[in-house]
Amino acid sequence: DLKIYTSVLERSYQTGRYFAQAFAVEDLHKQAQLNEVNYGKLYKKSKTWVERHIPEYKTDPAFVFPAGESFLQMQQRSVKCLTSLAHKNPKKTLLLVAHAGVIRALICHFLQLDYASNLKCKISHRYIGHFQFKNKRCCHYNELGHLSGFIKSGVIHIPNRCH
Repeated sequence: DLKIYTSVLERSYQTGRYFAQAFAVEDLHKQAQLNEVNYGKLYKKSKTWVERHIPEYKTDPAFVFPAGESFLQMQQRSVKCLTSLAHKNPKKTLLLVAHAGVIRALICHFLQLDYASNLKCKISHRYIGHFQFKNKRCCHYNELGHLSGFIKSGVIHIPNRCH
């Protein structure tokens, strides 16, 4: 039995709709907790501008963007969302359609990796991650599709048993 959850952002929802049609799943669930980090006042700024003017960008996960949130806050809400969904759906397969920052945050949390040193780790638009949970904990992680920067740089190897 498959349940599909997406962020509320349109590109994520459209991808979720594609998978819902492909797997004949009627319900598609939007979760704001799966949204990318809230850059606040910096939302419309280019990444190049942000890197040049905000030295904490992609170096300090606790840095709160003006009128936004920090990468750490985004990680906490996305982890809480996934663990809650896994707990509520113990016998179901969950398909999450989320953004690179959220995926990076989930990998760092569940594989107990240092978040600050992995904030720049690349996640492809064709990445597919497989987290397996048992007793409310991640017990197995693997990647399908385009491999993440975590694999390419040797930070982790797959398949990976979560701690």
